[in-house]
Amino acid sequence: MIFELTFNLILLFLPFIIFNYPYGKIFLGDLGAYSLGFLLSVITIIFFGRHPDLTPWLAVLLLSYPLMEASFSFTRRLLTQISVTQPDIAHMHLKLFYILKRKQWLKKIANPLVTPLMIFIWLFPLLSILIAYKKENFVFISIGVFLFFYFFFWYLISNIQQKNF
Repeated sequence: MIFELTFNLILLFLPFIIFNYPYGKIFLGDLGAYSLGFLLSVITIIFFGRHPDLTPWLAVLLLSYPLMEASFSFTRRLLTQISVTQPDIAHMHLKLFYILKRKQWLKKIANPLVTPLMIFIWLFPLLSILIAYKKENFVFISIGVFLFFYFFFWYLISNIQQKNF
Protein backbone atom coordinates (compact mmCIF):
# COMPACT_ATOMS: atom_id res chain seq x y z
CA MET A 1 0.00 0.00 0.00
CA ILE A 2 2.74 2.49 0.89
CA PHE A 3 4.70 1.66 -2.23
CA GLU A 4 1.67 2.13 -4.48
CA LEU A 5 0.70 5.42 -2.83
CA THR A 6 4.25 6.75 -3.02
CA PHE A 7 4.63 5.62 -6.63
CA ASN A 8 1.31 7.28 -7.58
CA LEU A 9 2.34 10.52 -5.88
CA ILE A 10 5.61 10.48 -7.81
CA LEU A 11 3.75 9.82 -11.06
CA LEU A 12 1.40 12.72 -10.36
CA PHE A 13 4.03 15.14 -9.12
CA LEU A 14 6.87 14.41 -11.58
CA PRO A 15 5.12 15.93 -14.64
CA PHE A 16 4.29 18.97 -12.52
CA ILE A 17 7.98 19.45 -11.72
CA ILE A 18 9.20 18.69 -15.25
CA PHE A 19 6.81 21.08 -16.96
CA ASN A 20 6.95 23.74 -14.26
CA TYR A 21 10.68 24.12 -13.60
CA PRO A 22 12.35 26.55 -14.10
CA TYR A 23 9.70 29.05 -15.21
CA GLY A 24 7.04 28.42 -12.57
CA LYS A 25 3.93 28.71 -14.71
CA ILE A 26 1.77 26.62 -12.34
CA PHE A 27 1.80 26.81 -8.55
CA LEU A 28 0.44 24.35 -6.03
CA GLY A 29 -0.60 27.12 -3.70
CA ASP A 30 -0.95 26.64 0.04
CA LEU A 31 -3.69 24.01 -0.29
CA GLY A 32 -1.70 21.93 -2.78
CA ALA A 33 1.52 22.21 -0.81
CA TYR A 34 -0.18 21.36 2.49
CA SER A 35 -2.03 18.43 0.89
CA LEU A 36 1.19 17.06 -0.57
CA GLY A 37 2.95 17.59 2.75
CA PHE A 38 0.13 15.84 4.59
CA LEU A 39 0.28 12.81 2.27
CA LEU A 40 4.06 12.58 2.59
CA SER A 41 3.76 12.87 6.36
CA VAL A 42 1.17 10.07 6.50
CA ILE A 43 3.39 7.86 4.33
CA THR A 44 6.38 8.60 6.58
CA ILE A 45 4.45 7.87 9.78
CA ILE A 46 3.11 4.59 8.36
CA PHE A 47 6.60 3.60 7.18
CA PHE A 48 8.20 4.22 10.56
CA GLY A 49 5.26 2.56 12.31
CA ARG A 50 5.90 -0.61 10.31
CA HIS A 51 9.65 -0.56 11.01
CA PRO A 52 10.01 -0.48 14.80
CA ASP A 53 13.75 -1.12 14.50
CA LEU A 54 14.11 2.49 13.27
CA THR A 55 13.88 5.29 15.77
CA PRO A 56 10.73 7.39 15.23
CA TRP A 57 12.89 10.49 15.60
CA LEU A 58 14.16 9.79 12.09
CA ALA A 59 10.65 10.62 10.89
CA VAL A 60 10.81 13.92 12.77
CA LEU A 61 14.19 14.64 11.19
CA LEU A 62 12.91 13.69 7.74
CA LEU A 63 9.89 15.98 8.09
CA SER A 64 11.75 18.77 9.90
CA TYR A 65 11.56 21.31 7.06
CA PRO A 66 7.80 21.10 6.44
CA LEU A 67 7.15 20.89 10.19
CA MET A 68 9.32 23.93 10.81
CA GLU A 69 7.85 25.94 7.92
CA ALA A 70 4.28 25.31 9.02
CA SER A 71 4.77 25.75 12.77
CA PHE A 72 7.06 28.78 12.47
CA SER A 73 4.75 30.46 9.95
CA PHE A 74 1.70 29.81 12.13
CA THR A 75 3.42 31.08 15.29
CA ARG A 76 4.94 34.10 13.54
CA ARG A 77 1.56 35.08 12.15
CA LEU A 78 -0.17 34.70 15.51
CA LEU A 79 2.48 36.84 17.23
CA THR A 80 2.28 39.57 14.58
CA GLN A 81 -1.54 39.35 14.52
CA ILE A 82 -1.67 38.47 10.82
CA SER A 83 -4.57 36.20 9.89
CA VAL A 84 -3.50 32.58 9.51
CA THR A 85 -6.18 32.12 6.83
CA GLN A 86 -4.54 34.57 4.41
CA PRO A 87 -1.69 33.68 2.03
CA ASP A 88 1.73 33.94 3.66
CA ILE A 89 4.43 35.89 1.84
CA ALA A 90 6.99 35.59 4.63
CA HIS A 91 8.09 32.00 4.01
CA MET A 92 11.85 31.72 3.66
CA HIS A 93 11.75 30.73 -0.02
CA LEU A 94 9.44 33.66 -0.84
CA LYS A 95 11.64 36.13 1.01
CA LEU A 96 14.60 34.87 -1.00
CA PHE A 97 12.58 35.13 -4.21
CA TYR A 98 11.67 38.76 -3.52
CA ILE A 99 15.30 39.63 -2.75
CA LEU A 100 16.47 38.10 -6.04
CA LYS A 101 13.63 39.66 -8.01
CA ARG A 102 14.67 43.16 -6.93
CA LYS A 103 17.95 42.79 -8.82
CA GLN A 104 17.31 43.76 -12.43
CA TRP A 105 19.78 41.24 -13.85
CA LEU A 106 18.15 38.40 -11.83
CA LYS A 107 14.53 39.38 -12.39
CA LYS A 108 13.78 36.74 -15.05
CA ILE A 109 15.60 33.91 -13.29
CA ALA A 110 14.74 34.75 -9.67
CA ASN A 111 12.20 31.94 -9.34
CA PRO A 112 14.43 29.09 -10.60
CA LEU A 113 17.36 30.41 -8.55
CA VAL A 114 15.50 29.87 -5.29
CA THR A 115 15.71 26.07 -5.64
CA PRO A 116 19.51 25.75 -5.81
CA LEU A 117 19.92 28.38 -3.09
CA MET A 118 17.51 26.58 -0.74
CA ILE A 119 18.69 23.06 -1.57
CA PHE A 120 21.04 22.82 1.43
CA ILE A 121 18.31 23.45 3.98
CA TRP A 122 15.91 21.12 2.13
CA LEU A 123 18.41 18.27 1.76
CA PHE A 124 20.08 18.53 5.17
CA PRO A 125 17.52 16.25 6.89
CA LEU A 126 17.76 13.65 4.11
CA LEU A 127 21.55 13.64 4.17
CA SER A 128 21.60 13.52 7.98
CA ILE A 129 19.52 10.34 7.92
CA LEU A 130 22.30 8.59 6.03
CA ILE A 131 24.62 9.28 8.96
CA ALA A 132 22.05 9.09 11.78
CA TYR A 133 20.66 5.69 10.86
CA LYS A 134 20.19 3.83 14.18
CA LYS A 135 22.07 6.55 16.11
CA GLU A 136 19.37 8.26 18.15
CA ASN A 137 21.76 10.78 19.73
CA PHE A 138 22.93 11.91 16.31
CA VAL A 139 19.30 12.31 15.23
CA PHE A 140 18.73 14.80 18.07
CA ILE A 141 21.93 16.64 17.17
CA SER A 142 20.84 16.77 13.51
CA ILE A 143 17.43 18.17 14.45
CA GLY A 144 19.15 20.82 16.58
CA VAL A 145 21.58 21.72 13.78
CA PHE A 146 18.68 21.95 11.34
CA LEU A 147 16.76 24.28 13.66
CA PHE A 148 19.84 26.46 14.10
CA PHE A 149 20.41 26.77 10.34
CA TYR A 150 16.72 27.31 9.64
CA PHE A 151 16.51 30.27 12.04
CA PHE A 152 19.93 31.56 10.99
CA PHE A 153 18.99 31.58 7.29
CA TRP A 154 15.55 33.06 7.99
CA TYR A 155 17.13 35.83 10.09
CA LEU A 156 19.82 36.47 7.44
CA ILE A 157 17.32 36.59 4.58
CA SER A 158 15.00 38.85 6.61
CA ASN A 159 17.85 41.30 7.28
CA ILE A 160 18.88 41.32 3.62
CA GLN A 161 15.27 41.87 2.59
CA GLN A 162 14.88 44.81 5.00
CA LYS A 163 18.04 46.45 3.63
CA ASN A 164 16.81 46.03 0.03
CA PHE A 165 13.42 47.61 0.67
